[in-house]
Amino acid sequence: MHRTLATIIALLFLFACSQSDNPGKLNFTEVHLPMAAGSAFPQMMEKDGKLYLSWTEEGEEISRLKMAIREGEVWSETMELASGKDWFVNWADFPEIFMDENGDIYAHHLAKTGSDTYAYGVNISKKKAGTDSFQFLGKPYTDSSQTEHGFVSFFSIPNAGPAVVWLDGRKYKTEQKEMSLRTARIAEDGSFYEEEEIDGRTCDCCQTDATQTASGAIVVYRDRTDGEVRDIYRSIYKEGKWTKGSPVSEDGWEINGCPVNGPAVAAEGDRVAVSWFTMANDSPRVKLAISEDGGENFGKPIQIDSGNAIGRVDLLWHKGEIFISWMERDESNQGELLLRKYTKNGTLTAPQLVREMSSARASGFPIMIKSGNRLNLAYTEEGDIPRIRMWEAIL
Repeated sequence: MHRTLATIIALLFLFACSQSDNPGKLNFTEVHLPMAAGSAFPQMMEKDGKLYLSWTEEGEEISRLKMAIREGEVWSETMELASGKDWFVNWADFPEIFMDENGDIYAHHLAKTGSDTYAYGVNISKKKAGTDSFQFLGKPYTDSSQTEHGFVSFFSIPNAGPAVVWLDGRKYKTEQKEMSLRTARIAEDGSFYEEEEIDGRTCDCCQTDATQTASGAIVVYRDRTDGEVRDIYRSIYKEGKWTKGSPVSEDGWEINGCPVNGPAVAAEGDRVAVSWFTMANDSPRVKLAISEDGGENFGKPIQIDSGNAIGRVDLLWHKGEIFISWMERDESNQGELLLRKYTKNGTLTAPQLVREMSSARASGFPIMIKSGNRLNLAYTEEGDIPRIRMWEAIL
């Protein structure tokens, strides 16, 4: 009897110790998905507790962008957002979906505009709330050059409606070979207006990201200086105009080429969090910086990774705390999808391994979203026939 009691006490002690080793650890389970094998490059958004998941499917001749909606445990029938024969489908530059404050849904895909490898353009479609199908809107710019236009992010401006930002190659065929960052607003009738340049010289092919704040909007991207320093910059939309791009952090990463590894941004009111990858001083790092004033000023960056980062970051806010996901390689060069939380009291939970996964380009960029009380992570599992996998945990 005493031995049994002693054993129970010992087991309880061990359980308590294991829990305290990582008190922020979440229990992830796999989500059954509605699409067939051959799906890739997921994107997600959330509205009123519903999870919206989009993906691409490649046929022998036709590419398709599809979407399904999960409410509770049930997925809707899949719907086709767009399809075509001339698409540019790429592991790093992928379609995105977005819902504005009216419940209208926007999506974009990329289509070839010329014979050059990177001659492609941004094509936007819209589904008005209460309707069943997407209508093609066109390109958000007037430029017709057969150069790269991509790496799109949608966002809303408070009381002013949806907008879009992208990397623009209209100046790339000049001697300087420069990409720029441009934006345009989207009118209620689906037309585009107020197209303008935010930054005239950016990194060539790192993802952009953007979000609405309480006082405006903020766009983050990888800049490119004359000295080939490619740090993460931000521009803020306030009082009807964009501020000049400025560093989130002066890492000083000098690299004569694009690392294809963009930043992520999320806001809770005017609290803004930005996460990114850098290899300044040949040291691979994932960092987090926080602003309390809508992105005007950022605190000292916090190191997130555990030593073998390859980037591909995402992040979100949840009740005043920040979840950050990223990828690393383990000692055997296997890819890992990791998660960490920055708590309200300014501490970091221990890194949590969500899944082992391929670090190859075909695995794309893992994405993360909060839907109701669930944290969802999705990525492409590479193979002869790729497929999307999703994992979720209760917050």
